[in-house]
Amino acid sequence: MHVNSLRAEGGFSLIEVLVAAAILAVGILSLAQLLAMTVSANSAAGRTTDATVLAAQKLEDLRAEPWSALEANIGESADSLDRSGRSIDASSAAAFRRRWFVEPWFGDPARTLVIRVIVTTAREEAATVTVRTRTSP
Repeated sequence: MHVNSLRAEGGFSLIEVLVAAAILAVGILSLAQLLAMTVSANSAAGRTTDATVLAAQKLEDLRAEPWSALEANIGESADSLDRSGRSIDASSAAAFRRRWFVEPWFGDPARTLVIRVIVTTAREEAATVTVRTRTSP
């Protein structure tokens, strides 16, 4: 009777425990990969947001310039920025490279300028464009 009572006790076999541990390990590894991808995507989104803000700031600076200053600077200009958005001289240490273009619009070059600002990081790029017009030639 003693032998029969031992066989009637419930429990898990070694194989069942190993299968459950393997399933758990696969699930945890999948979650770890998902977490790594999320951190990477969040970092890229932050850099893109920073680049977009820097492009918008430069665009607003250019829109505030007098018409004569914009006409005098038709063409491409550039600067380098550190991580906090301050201009720096060394472009190799720059976190952002900002380029802007002031060009006459082909439809009405005497009264319309197209202003483009492009900010690039190591992997991302943000661009903004606006048109500035004047009422008198």
